[in-house]
Amino acid sequence: MATVFNALKAVVTQDAALLQEALGDPATREILQEMRVRACKDNGQNVNYVYNYTRFGEEGGFYLEYDGRGLVMDETTWWTPEGAVMKASRCKDPKEGRVGFEDRFRWVANNGDGFQALVSANAPGLARFF
Repeated sequence: MATVFNALKAVVTQDAALLQEALGDPATREILQEMRVRACKDNGQNVNYVYNYTRFGEEGGFYLEYDGRGLVMDETTWWTPEGAVMKASRCKDPKEGRVGFEDRFRWVANNGDGFQALVSANAPGLARFF
């Protein structure tokens, strides 16, 4: 089944067939058109809760990246270059769970970007599908 997750994975892995499958589903295509990037940079006021994140969509959306420190370190989330989503909470020790974060797929995303902008910025070769 075509999903928003598959569409994002297609961008990470530059998989044209997977993107075509996702965009071929009218419901998924409609959802993707409505979703926007939300970026948040921590202001540093509380050293126990330091975080920066980029998310695609609100409720039911996906973190493109969540860099948590202090008491929110276990919420750290990222995409691998192979298209897997990793979370620091997968290990009892969040520091151990963050292993691989520095080697993550680095999304190019600005607050308010739609899916087409995500594709153009992160997988220009797939932009032809729009």
